[in-house]
Amino acid sequence: MNFKSKKFYIGIFFSALLIYLIIHQLDFSEMAATFKKCNPKMLLLAVPVYFLSYITRAVRWKYLMMDKENYKVPTLMGIIFIGYILNSFLPARIGDFYRAYLAGEKFGTSKVTVFSSIVLERILDGIVVLSMLLLSILFFFHQPWMYKLAFSVAALFGGSFILVYCLFKYSNTDVLAQKLKNFCLKYPKIFKEKFINFLDNIHKHIKSFITGFEVVNSPKNLSISLLATACGWTVETFFILIIIHSFSGLSIGFPAALLTMCLGVFSALIPSVSVHAGPYQYAFILGLGAYGVSKEIAITIALTTQFLMISFIVICGLIALVRYHIGFDNIKDVETKLDKTEN
Repeated sequence: MNFKSKKFYIGIFFSALLIYLIIHQLDFSEMAATFKKCNPKMLLLAVPVYFLSYITRAVRWKYLMMDKENYKVPTLMGIIFIGYILNSFLPARIGDFYRAYLAGEKFGTSKVTVFSSIVLERILDGIVVLSMLLLSILFFFHQPWMYKLAFSVAALFGGSFILVYCLFKYSNTDVLAQKLKNFCLKYPKIFKEKFINFLDNIHKHIKSFITGFEVVNSPKNLSISLLATACGWTVETFFILIIIHSFSGLSIGFPAALLTMCLGVFSALIPSVSVHAGPYQYAFILGLGAYGVSKEIAITIALTTQFLMISFIVICGLIALVRYHIGFDNIKDVETKLDKTEN
């Protein structure tokens, strides 16, 4: 972990700020009383529902990578769990990089191509959750600040998808690379050969990255990916709803869980320390607070939700690490390379 990174200190700042706002005038006795009202049987019911959301993620990833025969859903799920456990506890979303590395090794595919499918995965998440947020705002909850949030997120993820589409459909890297090579021919041989080799290497990685966006040219695979994304986040909304209903005395329904889920997802855009401490809990305060839930109850639900999610990811992630014979030294090597790249 690179403690000298600016992102690391920015994350500490935002987490500390939001945690202060959360605990300021917080009634801990009410939180304790809320925990006592929790129904453990309902929480157990939430676990298989959460597992179902990972099946949809694996199906989505399979179709984002053009539904090749050797991409098996159980294998993809294991790789996803490994990526998520690393993302939960390590900075710079190193889990996404390791997912690309592991899938590339496992399937004999370019790691850069796999990574671009993960980039597209994040964009689809943003677009689908944004659509759900807009539905929540239009039909259930009208607040000016919510519209501003929705428009900001729409600009970010909508613009990203347009960029990906144009990059795949209209970029001609071969022509550009050839023009640069022709330009290099004017220089002395000692410089020319090194620069041409450098260009060839860069060109190869750019082509591999663009190849990962091939799904935008396949209506069938892209549609299935979008549908799987929508199903996954709908399932996760029900997961949150079950946890809400596990606390007796709460009668709020699906709209509250939907708004809370959307805000929880977008809270990941805020820099923070491990496990999104601060932003994620504050998202629950905003989402559930919009439906009259007190800060103490919202925090209790947020902590319970996050505890279940992280416990599930850790258990499944460790099982996957053992299954693929991956040690923490391998992960540390990838993290070290990433830190060097950032510096």
